[in-house]
Amino acid sequence: MQVLRSLTAAASVLFCTAALAQTPSLTIGDKTPAFAPEGWAKGNPTSAFEAGKVYVVEFWATWCGPCIASFPHLSDMADKMEGKATFISVNTWDRNQPGEKEAKHTGHVERVTKFIKDNDAKMRYTIALDDEKDTIATTWMRAAGRNGIPCAFIVDQTGKIAWIGHPMQMDKPLEAITEGKWDVAAFKTKFESEAAAAKALAAAQQKAQLAVAAAAKAEDMAAFEAAIAGLSPNKSQALTMGISMAVRSNAAFALKIVEAKMHSAVGVGAEDWCSTLLSIARSSKDASVQQKAADMSAECVEKADPKTLCLAATYHAQILAAQGKKAEAKAFIVKAKAAVETFEPAAQRKAVGDFVERIAKTIG
Repeated sequence: MQVLRSLTAAASVLFCTAALAQTPSLTIGDKTPAFAPEGWAKGNPTSAFEAGKVYVVEFWATWCGPCIASFPHLSDMADKMEGKATFISVNTWDRNQPGEKEAKHTGHVERVTKFIKDNDAKMRYTIALDDEKDTIATTWMRAAGRNGIPCAFIVDQTGKIAWIGHPMQMDKPLEAITEGKWDVAAFKTKFESEAAAAKALAAAQQKAQLAVAAAAKAEDMAAFEAAIAGLSPNKSQALTMGISMAVRSNAAFALKIVEAKMHSAVGVGAEDWCSTLLSIARSSKDASVQQKAADMSAECVEKADPKTLCLAATYHAQILAAQGKKAEAKAFIVKAKAAVETFEPAAQRKAVGDFVERIAKTIG
């Protein structure tokens, strides 16, 4: 199930724009880079990493769905590890949102501060602000080859980086590090091996992306099938990734792919098809393509699993709203809200419910 991908519209299962595109210059066991936030939005400022203390430095943005989904877990960990580890969450890659280009610093700070205030109970830790050049993200994440958020670094008692990864996966490493039981050398070997593999995969995916774009422009289904094999070893994931890329080159052809695959693809849920059809409807200026996408989306909602019906109905509501069918769109939002209580996994139910509410407000 690709729930988080559906929630963010531009994300992989766990990350927003997650990839390793370069050979890391910062790795496990290295001293931490300089850490000088432009400002502090919440909590106690940290001027330096003190010897003998453990720190968690996590990166996020207001637009990142997986980041938002991680807030409660980070807060629970911060509560649990109080006195053992200091949590610092860095807001980055969040500048120049609509209406902020002229205001720059002031507009950004006001928006992010309001976001934090609105999510205060979920963000029970210190929050820092990266500067306009995203300096901390560049010297930490980019240097470590991490191009996706959320991303967390654990700094050990000696001021060195002991762990890097997704914040939802750092419970055991953090406990081991605070207890002085972490095998840094073993993790470094694992980390660098995975980084090398990810770099090779990224190169293969880049080649496959170019092939997908060419196939879409040529409307060559056989070439498309061959191209997506290089996107992922997971066939359902490769298909959804490929269609998403095809939409950008030829929305009408992407619709033909969905029509050919919708009833036979294994592992792709109705909510994923509805999300894809929403992208097609938004990308095409052809009214007939938009209508066919809407009709197919309605069919998907009818066949959706109760566990993900709320997402399918929400995406379909957005298609209807774009067509000017506001009353019908509202009816599907009502259906989506009612289905939130059956969403699985239950741990993501609150985040999904918030997503449905946000879309409901845009529809009116």
